[in-house]
Amino acid sequence: MNDSTEPKKDGPLKAAMSVVLKANNVVVAEVEDPMLWNEVFAAISSGSSRLTKPATLQAQPTLPAALLPSADPAVAAVLANTPAIEPINKLAKELGVEVEILAAACDPTSTDPYLLLDLHHWEKMKKELPARGPRAMPPIVLTATLLCLWNRHAAFGSVTQATSQNVLGQISLRDNNPGRGLAGCDWLQQRPGGIIVLNPAKVSKAMCVATCFCSQDWSTWKSYD
Repeated sequence: MNDSTEPKKDGPLKAAMSVVLKANNVVVAEVEDPMLWNEVFAAISSGSSRLTKPATLQAQPTLPAALLPSADPAVAAVLANTPAIEPINKLAKELGVEVEILAAACDPTSTDPYLLLDLHHWEKMKKELPARGPRAMPPIVLTATLLCLWNRHAAFGSVTQATSQNVLGQISLRDNNPGRGLAGCDWLQQRPGGIIVLNPAKVSKAMCVATCFCSQDWSTWKSYD
């Protein structure tokens, strides 16, 4: 005689794996993703503070800190320094590269210095391009180009010579003649106060430079008309 109260066994129970970001006890973001869960778990188990590869989260942004029920200042501080996932996705799509490729090349963030250039990408650029001439890439031009393109989506403020030099400083470099490099660049324009903006008529050229840097393939730039 079967016991009607015995639960039916339909197969093994599958756990719903989710990653939750919290500031104090406030949930900032949550996503169900077994692959991401495994990557985060592996990072925690190994004692690493970074994933083995950048995560391409597609979660919708949560309410701004000011609209959270607690309006906790500590929560607001965490939110202010949380990487801007959606702007990164937009920039990667604009450049035609995967988010992982973009993050590996220049690691865009929403806080100063806004970019962290990868030394291997930088070395590849220097090996591929001439030191002088129309295809040369002055250090200030490369960083200002990436910052201006990133700023269109992240809206972190004005891009200046100082901002661009600060990015170079993260890899122990400095452009000793930034004015000359910027003057010879037709896709960037200088404004009073050291501000640098994109030339609206040459945005595609700036995007070509950024895409080549991220992909480590400068063939398109070498033949750019």
